[in-house]
Amino acid sequence: VSKVTVDDRQVTFGRTDSTILIPMPRDEGTSKVRVTYAGAVADGLIVRRDSAGRWTYFGDNWPNRARYWIPSIDHPSDKATVTWTIRTTKKRGRIVIANGSALESFGSSRGPGAVTTYRYREAKPIPPYLMVIAVAPLIDKDLGDTACGLAENKKCVRQRVYVAPEQWDVLPGNFIKAPDIVTFFATTVAPFPYEKLSHIQSWTRFGGMEDASCTILTMDTLHDKKAHLDFTSDHLVSHELAHQWF
Repeated sequence: VSKVTVDDRQVTFGRTDSTILIPMPRDEGTSKVRVTYAGAVADGLIVRRDSAGRWTYFGDNWPNRARYWIPSIDHPSDKATVTWTIRTTKKRGRIVIANGSALESFGSSRGPGAVTTYRYREAKPIPPYLMVIAVAPLIDKDLGDTACGLAENKKCVRQRVYVAPEQWDVLPGNFIKAPDIVTFFATTVAPFPYEKLSHIQSWTRFGGMEDASCTILTMDTLHDKKAHLDFTSDHLVSHELAHQWF
């Protein structure tokens, strides 16, 4: 951390082994805190090469590991809205997915090192452990609008599956049941709570994670068309989808 400002005024901050201590105004109200920082990420954002040697980046914050790369109060009980602005090169087809709605994407240069800026906005308050990005060479398959069976909101969410290019022929694989699973929860519990629903094949510490509006699941979730649809993978897909409500 090189600098901290509170309401645009630079302040002296302290550090422990896992937190940053920032002096706040005595009066109650809203303040704007800006933290300027840089360095290699040790946890929270998993950076690694995939099986084809391509660099990938996946958020993996559960339960309080957001602090390793996002300045935040990352206790699971604390919630906030989040807006992402992410700049990356489109080298090898790298794209960005994050929480909430895709607001825009635009290029700022051309050529092999061309940079594209993506902006996402999650308008519902969520805990930091659900605030994630995926930056990787992924392709997507549209699963369409899920019909929720509610008279006032029949089409409640659009679903997409994002996978490595080599997995295209396997799609939709175990995600073929995702629309029915969402319909079940939407009619049993409540309408789907977020702006979109992405299923992202990833490489993280755990087998799956229920990040808000974008579930992240292990490579092993997808199976060849000739293979029987494995119960374990079906269970994982439905488990992470249930977490969108809970």
